[in-house]
Amino acid sequence: MGKSKRSQVTKFGVEGRFLNWVTEAPKPQKLKLATAEGECCLKLSKKLHRSLSQTIVPGDWVQVSGKKKVLKTGKVKLKASEIKLATPNLAEPFPQSPAKPFEPKGKILICHKSPCIKRGSLVAYQAIENTLRDRGLADQVCLKTTGCMNRCKAGPNIVLMPGKSRYTCVQPEEIPNLIAKHFPLQADSGKV
Repeated sequence: MGKSKRSQVTKFGVEGRFLNWVTEAPKPQKLKLATAEGECCLKLSKKLHRSLSQTIVPGDWVQVSGKKKVLKTGKVKLKASEIKLATPNLAEPFPQSPAKPFEPKGKILICHKSPCIKRGSLVAYQAIENTLRDRGLADQVCLKTTGCMNRCKAGPNIVLMPGKSRYTCVQPEEIPNLIAKHFPLQADSGKV
């Protein structure tokens, strides 16, 4: 019997400005932190649930350390086990005001397995990337490659979200219309 893949656990450390508590119960469950890379949300260990809610206030600079878990799916989970007040390192670039979290307007998934690649998924990927950039949606729509979508003979396969609309046999010339249909531009009024 083969062993199943386990998630990989390592240590992490990050410094930033404390923004707020995220509460899902009477006690804080997570904390929001503005770092040089942007805003992140860290889960608190049980020990920290009880001890920290009165210790730090929004705007404080903190150093957070804990465990970083990379799941089989590739998703990363951070769990804080220690939080200390810190002095900001002003030599490094850091947002003066908290950065807005990246909230994509939508997501496009495109199959990146060999049957879909043979049927044009690389060309379709490039067409999607170009269309998103041309329409000013590159920072609002997340484009990701996936594994098999179980319709290999009808590739390339694409899923547009929200809504989980699935398209097969997508040709590059169809891409602009699909994107216009699923992500209507409010920015059109801002374009001259």
